Amino acid sequence: MPVYRLYRQYRDRAVARKVRRLNEIILRQFKFTVQGGPFKGLKYLDQYVCGCLAPKLIGCYEEEIMPTIESLLHRRYDLVINIGCGEGYYAVGIAQRMPWAKVLAYDTNPQARELCDQLGQLNQVSDRLAIRGLCDHAELNRVLIPKSLLVVDCEGAEKQLLDPAKVPLLTQTDILVELHDFVDPTISSAVQSRFSRRHVSLIRSREREPSSYPSISFLKPGDQLWALREFRPGTMEWACIQN
Repeated sequence: MPVYRLYRQYRDRAVARKVRRLNEIILRQFKFTVQGGPFKGLKYLDQYVCGCLAPKLIGCYEEEIMPTIESLLHRRYDLVINIGCGEGYYAVGIAQRMPWAKVLAYDTNPQARELCDQLGQLNQVSDRLAIRGLCDHAELNRVLIPKSLLVVDCEGAEKQLLDPAKVPLLTQTDILVELHDFVDPTISSAVQSRFSRRHVSLIRSREREPSSYPSISFLKPGDQLWALREFRPGTMEWACIQN
């Protein structure tokens, strides 16, 4: 095996160990509760399948879209659909902040669905949370209603899924979608083109600043930077689509 491959394997294992250690420290320090952001106070699990655990507990996860999320949370949606729900950070968080809304959470990963169910029970929103598997055009056409919010993070499948020609009610649905151009560089342009008659705001990822999160001041400076990391493949972009 080439030396660089051995080094990469060693480095990745070292990174995983460091992340696990910080997760354990932060879980204990925060008593399994999200400390900031739009879902402050959300009780959390010690397991996750999507994103990183420490940023979610700190309240800095996807910091760039926090103002957008907060704005959407003050709208009167009857239905919220979260596609790519992972362990339920958004699905359960939104259900907690919108006690009037029904939330549908979709994920093709069985472990994600199980954890999302556990998180919903932990935060006492299970009566308004339905957890399902694959979401395709047929499913969207079946469940979408006027005054819906769609929150999408489906690892590149958004290009195929978000097609108003296949799902007409998407033209009346507010959408917040993470764009995975590192999977397919045509995703952003395709989504913008399909919704060109609506207002499309693009939001780009940026570096985190530890001083913005005093809750982690108990960590060493180097560990603070590590705790805020989301280990993304590069600059990310989200689109918020509204009328």
